[in-house]
Amino acid sequence: MHPSLIPNWILRIVKWPTALLCVCALPFAAQAIWTSSLRALTIADAQWFLIGFVGYWLSWMLLFNRRFIGSYLSTFEHELTHAIFAWLTLHKVIGLHVTWRSGGLCRFEGSGGGNWLIYIAPYWFPTVVLPCLLIATTSGHLHLQAVQILIGSTVGYQATSTWRETHLNQSDLKQTGWFFALCFLPTANLLTYGSICLWILSTPSEAIQYLETVWSQTTAWISATL
Repeated sequence: MHPSLIPNWILRIVKWPTALLCVCALPFAAQAIWTSSLRALTIADAQWFLIGFVGYWLSWMLLFNRRFIGSYLSTFEHELTHAIFAWLTLHKVIGLHVTWRSGGLCRFEGSGGGNWLIYIAPYWFPTVVLPCLLIATTSGHLHLQAVQILIGSTVGYQATSTWRETHLNQSDLKQTGWFFALCFLPTANLLTYGSICLWILSTPSEAIQYLETVWSQTTAWISATL
C-alpha cells in the first residue's frame, strides 16, 4: 500500500464538504477583514508594505510580464508548490521540469494519480511569502522598513503570478474541476492574504484571531441553519 493512499482517500471524502464550507465562509471572511484593524490603518501606517507591493506590481506591468523576460522563476515556484503538497500528502516527487517560456511539470508517484490539494495549491498557497514572513517573525524584525518592503514585494509577486496562471486553459484547474475551484479559491485567497496583511501590518495574534473568528462564525451559522 502506498503511503499516499490514506491522505488521498481523506481528501476525496472532504473535497465537496470543503467547497461548501468555503462558500459559506466567504461572507464571514470578508466581514471580518472589513471590521479588522486593517480598516483603521492610514497610508502612512502601511507605506513600506505598499511601496513593496506597488513597486513590484509596476515592475511586473512594465517589465516582468514581457515575453522576452520569460517566466522561469515563477514557473519554478509554481511547480515547487505542487511538489510541497505532494510531499505533504506522502507522494514521491520524481521530477521537476521547468522551462523559460513554455511552462513546467511536477511529476510525482502516489495512489490514484494524486489529489485535488496538490493541483490547486499554487493558486492560493503563498510559497514565497510564507518563509519570508516566518523568518522575519522569529528574528523579531517583522516591522523593519526593509522587511515590510520585502513582504509587500513578495505579496505583489504572488498576486500577479496567481492572476497570470489562473485561466480557462489551465490544466491544474481542469484536473481539480472548475466548479470546485470557483467555490474554494475566493475564500482560500481571502483568508491567506487577509492573514498575511494582518500579520505584517498589525500583529501575528490578530492574524490568528482573524482565522479563528471566520471559523467560529461559519460553523455557528452552519449549525444554526441545519
